[in-house]
Amino acid sequence: PLRPLRAAAASSACLAWSPTGHYLVTSLGTNRFRIWETSRWSSETWRIPDSPGQVADGAVACWSPDGTYLLVSARGLSRFHCLRVRSNPPKIQVEFVFVEDIGPYTVRLPAPEPDADPTSSGETGDADRDASPDRPLYGAGEVVQGRPRQEQELGGTIASMHWHGDRVAVTFSPAAPSEGSAELVAVYSVTDANSQVTCHPLGFIRGPPPRTVLPRCVRFKPTYPAGSLLSVVWSTGKVSFYPLLYKSNKATGQEA
Repeated sequence: PLRPLRAAAASSACLAWSPTGHYLVTSLGTNRFRIWETSRWSSETWRIPDSPGQVADGAVACWSPDGTYLLVSARGLSRFHCLRVRSNPPKIQVEFVFVEDIGPYTVRLPAPEPDADPTSSGETGDADRDASPDRPLYGAGEVVQGRPRQEQELGGTIASMHWHGDRVAVTFSPAAPSEGSAELVAVYSVTDANSQVTCHPLGFIRGPPPRTVLPRCVRFKPTYPAGSLLSVVWSTGKVSFYPLLYKSNKATGQEA
């Protein structure tokens, strides 16, 4: 699905350092990205293929915490590709691992909470409602605080990705074809067991009121012993923190 091309000069739109500092990914502004090795600064250019009915426009990339794997996508696409780096500088040996489609697809989610009425507590319409708790991470079949479930089409074109531990956070473009997707952060589990990489969705995060709040930036704390700590900056200016705790699987010895 991905193939290397001859490197060509172009302005960069995205930068992604590997955690080891051995490699650097730069976007070439369209559906191409360049992988640099930082010893002699040689490079390979790769092309992200378009999806049916979608056109790649500007690469998005993030590395696994150990720098072994690279997730790449492009704005305008609803899938990401996983590559494995099998070399150290000055060599560049990269192989394709898998591609993951992220919708749109239909799930059953708890109905959103009604937006709080700022006048009910004597506040003005411009008051900041910091007292409202952030809405938690939930899966497709879970009922949150007794609220009924409703079908919703989610997924769509990717805006950003970030990886920590076994967790990948994905945000969607406001132009995503699925209504409401841009308001959510999708969380995926990506695990590597005996060089077999698997990926599956875990759930979604919806921000604090008002209902139309959008995630502007997502980042994981570099170290978090209990799992992964996701930080989200919302369009209202609020910053939320979501601890994603890993549960050990005694049967396999793996974390989930």
